[in-house]
Amino acid sequence: MASNLHDKVIENNEEVRKIIALYIRLFDNYQEAAEKIGVSRDTIARYTAHRSNISLASFDRIVKVVQKHYTEAEILQWLDGITIEEIRKQAKRKNGVQMDHVMYVITPAIRALLREYTACFPNKATAARKLEINPRTFKAYLDGQIKSFPRNAFWKVVVHLTNSGFTTEQFFSRFGATAWEDLLIEKERCVILQSNKKELIEELIGLFRKGTIRQKEIDRSIRNAAKRIFGNLGEAMRMTMAQLEKRQIKEIRSYLSVKDFEKAMEKLAELDRYIALYRENEKAIWRASPKEKRRDWQEDVERYIHRRNLMEKEIKEQIERKHQALCAQIERFTGTEATPDPAMLRSYSLDNSYDKGDIIEHPAYGMGKVLRLIGARKMVVQFEKKYGRKILLMNNRSPRPEFWSVGVENAHL
Repeated sequence: MASNLHDKVIENNEEVRKIIALYIRLFDNYQEAAEKIGVSRDTIARYTAHRSNISLASFDRIVKVVQKHYTEAEILQWLDGITIEEIRKQAKRKNGVQMDHVMYVITPAIRALLREYTACFPNKATAARKLEINPRTFKAYLDGQIKSFPRNAFWKVVVHLTNSGFTTEQFFSRFGATAWEDLLIEKERCVILQSNKKELIEELIGLFRKGTIRQKEIDRSIRNAAKRIFGNLGEAMRMTMAQLEKRQIKEIRSYLSVKDFEKAMEKLAELDRYIALYRENEKAIWRASPKEKRRDWQEDVERYIHRRNLMEKEIKEQIERKHQALCAQIERFTGTEATPDPAMLRSYSLDNSYDKGDIIEHPAYGMGKVLRLIGARKMVVQFEKKYGRKILLMNNRSPRPEFWSVGVENAHL
């Protein structure tokens, strides 16, 4: 869906210009207006000056902001009765073909080729406009600030150089190649996420789980989406960590509800890792944020650690309560106080063998005591009053019924 939005444009006609005018009024300058929808200042300036069509994705983001500040009636009156949906229906496929989302990694060979291309023009700006690329963006390609170059623009460069007498064989020999395939490394272009807040947080949670939340490790599309939705990446990370902590605690409580303490401790260890990751990286992330938008991230960490410690305390309390209940059960079965351990409390399995007096834990009937063995493959087990006595199989060698209820007639066993 996101790619469809980016592949379509709307003609910058009178109705679109009116919407853009309403949008620009909400900001003090182009920079703020551009940051709000995740585009460059030059792009918003072109929209305002009516020098370019507008992508459907950008138009939708502009409309979303406008609708938050103006009523539907006000917008309809401003557009002389034309609805937003009618304007959206004017969107067409960009250049009549689907946008190429493949990029080539800018290796030393590719950068050398771009410099050869630039030398054919009076200046970099002219070279950039020939490729329909923003001059500032083109300069960033040459300076290494952007790590990949659009595939369609690359082949335009090759065509222009070839028409200018450029010899590919000589160029290949400089870099030990015999064909373009030896020099080109494809990379998918990352479309700016058209996600809402929930979808973006899911993307960032995935980065937390991978352990890659440093700014340089985060894809540019995600950074752009974070800037558009939250204002900056630091704020996005703060909201993500808050959601991740709630999710981890919810999962821990779900495991506690079924007495799965091992899984609960695993989730607690995961939470420890996320807090440590957040603590180690948040300072660097906030340093890159404007001073007026920075928060005291250490307070967040202290709050997470406090709630984490409370959760650990709750787990240990439940483990202790289970331990005490286990002691009480064993005391009822053995008649003496005892500390439960693996040798005393054994899990029931058809394949295991047991002796008289063993205390077993059955998955369906709970704790029971082996009263007597019947041959080599059966045993009489006394469970709590709810289940009474059962004859269970052991040393299983072939599929058979697991147990028989022991009635009054078998009470002598």
